[in-house]
Amino acid sequence: MSAEDQIRRTLARYIHSHDRNDPDGVMAEFTEGARLLVPSGARPAGRAAIRAFMEDQYTRRRAAKRRMKHLYGNSDIEVRGTAATVVSDWVAYESVDGGPWAINMIGQSIDQLVCENGQWLIAERHNIDSRTAPEAGA
Repeated sequence: MSAEDQIRRTLARYIHSHDRNDPDGVMAEFTEGARLLVPSGARPAGRAAIRAFMEDQYTRRRAAKRRMKHLYGNSDIEVRGTAATVVSDWVAYESVDGGPWAINMIGQSIDQLVCENGQWLIAERHNIDSRTAPEAGA
């Protein structure tokens, strides 16, 4: 399997786990010293901080009876040896209390990945809300 295909799988496993509110699945896709940058301004660094941030997000989702689903596309992958940069567009949908699905946010992710022991992992994930950052494909 090509590096690009392996990277696509890493990102797909990440988002599928994220949509299932599965912190173990999410954390399996990050390096130990990873960083996460999100539109709210949160900047957790390291697996423990990212896990705590995600668990808080998932707790709040469950309390509000919100389900999320993300669709990713237009991924531009640039591999440089054991490092890669991926720029992807995404749409986040949500359903509240079993209601209809509605678009919650549209944005772009800029991911830095590294290959560690034959596995591509996220070293940095920067999510950008296109409403506040028009350069992110608004």
